Amino acid sequence: ALDYPRGGMGALIDALVRGVERQGGELRYGAHVEEVTLHGGRASGVRLRGGQHVRAREGVVSNASIWDTERFLPGGASGTSSLGRTTPELCGSFMHLHLGLRADQLPKDLPLHYSVIRSWEEPVDATGNVVIISIPSTVNPDLAPPGRHCLHAYLAATEPYAPWEDLKRGTPEYES
Repeated sequence: ALDYPRGGMGALIDALVRGVERQGGELRYGAHVEEVTLHGGRASGVRLRGGQHVRAREGVVSNASIWDTERFLPGGASGTSSLGRTTPELCGSFMHLHLGLRADQLPKDLPLHYSVIRSWEEPVDATGNVVIISIPSTVNPDLAPPGRHCLHAYLAATEPYAPWEDLKRGTPEYES
């Protein structure tokens, strides 16, 4: 099903690891990258915390966002990477909610995906306009414990941050 591989994300990761290792690649976990090194305008390796340099045979793969990856390039965080590409502007975010639900309290013909749209005239990212709900355990029961379903709901996180910026957790203002 869309977005929910059989066996969960762990199965997808395991398959990627097998593919990398089958091709002679190496994965290092917990290795802190200080810098992506370049040669001839291409990523050629990484320098790790502690100074070790790992050379890439063909390229460097980053699972960080484009903005975080750019900071690892020489002269990063400049708006234009060392590779001469302009970094996209930061985009909005999403609020995600994950819930576990009792299956016996839900309809048997529950759909995988469900959308709640307040107004078709408003943009998708208008505050509170669209909520997307997925219940992947309807198509792959292994994603939840027996007798349960897992629900993932998300919506554009477009609420302004300014009213929250100076609030301290535990204060009456924060709690209200």
